[in-house]
Amino acid sequence: MNRRRQHRVREAGIATPIAAIISLALAVTVVGAIGLGRMTAVRSDLQRAADASALAATELIRLHGLPFVGEYRDSAEATGQLSVKNPTDFKWIITDEGDHIRIEVAASTELELTEMVFGGGAELSRRAVARLPQTEISATERRRPKLAMRLD
Repeated sequence: MNRRRQHRVREAGIATPIAAIISLALAVTVVGAIGLGRMTAVRSDLQRAADASALAATELIRLHGLPFVGEYRDSAEATGQLSVKNPTDFKWIITDEGDHIRIEVAASTELELTEMVFGGGAELSRRAVARLPQTEISATERRRPKLAMRLD
């Protein structure tokens, strides 16, 4: 046999393992890209949910005042839940800081991901902060009538 044939005989069958390795690497890359895309979409949804909940809480506190509990909190959470597909937990911090009320909400969810690429699930969380200004009514403004009626 000449050298060329001996070289070909030794290389016979090498294409299959190389194709398998390349296919596996490509599959892992595709699964990883899909997982990262899903994580990005869920993070965006969570931010939207946190923003919507904070805005709803601001309006409810403006209309009904503090404390922000019970049906008002449930209503704000339901407003935020409309923005996401996954079950979402909301954590609230409401503080009265004198001239304004600070409303902070954190929206979080558990996201199932591919075990092979990401090592299982991931907890994602986003937060939003809103401020509701408060005005003080001075003694002078209390004494001054806002509406005057003239009776003849």
